[in-house]
Amino acid sequence: MNLVIDNQGINVSFERVPVLVLENPQVMTEVVTCLVNASSGDEKDMVLSEENEPVSFQKNAELILSPLLINLNDSKIIKKLYKNLQDDAQEYDEIKAHVNTQMVQLFETLQAHSAYAEIKYDLEIDWENIFKMYHIGIDDEEADITQRVISLIKILAGLMHIRLICFVNLKSFLTNESVMEIYKMAEYYGVNLLLVENREYEKIETEQIYIVDMDRCVIIK
Repeated sequence: MNLVIDNQGINVSFERVPVLVLENPQVMTEVVTCLVNASSGDEKDMVLSEENEPVSFQKNAELILSPLLINLNDSKIIKKLYKNLQDDAQEYDEIKAHVNTQMVQLFETLQAHSAYAEIKYDLEIDWENIFKMYHIGIDDEEADITQRVISLIKILAGLMHIRLICFVNLKSFLTNESVMEIYKMAEYYGVNLLLVENREYEKIETEQIYIVDMDRCVIIK
């Protein structure tokens, strides 16, 4: 996989974990804006490619502007989770029908004892509504930032089939040990990572550092 940001002269390879250090605040703004636009489908200033063939950034990548803003129950994730659960649940339609029959009988009993005869209800409930009724989602209440990032990697790789995750200023919140743990998890799940940072940190062995200095010169370490 390769990422080129045309208007910045940045060409990033993913043979190692790329850390893009943008010392110039204006460049930081421009690059992050480019990634935000690409996430929405506007990829005119950048090219993401695999085996020399362009691939859609919007379909294959996810941009995380801050690890503090990670939402494991984001609507896109929940929608995909429900779709997967619904596919798996088809073989249990007989059980669902039995439960639905019991609920309809309960509603009929409640209606018979109600002062309002015009009560209505659906005679059949689909799996998605059942999932919503029981608030099915991702359990993240006890997770710290490192665990939330790791959980996100698992979800985006396994559930959403995302190939690249871009983090902005991830190292500002984590120790090197936590970052290495995240790198190992990403490698295990076959996900590429791109770290965009506004300053240089101690280099980890598996990283490739790309520095864009104040004069917009690109230095590779």
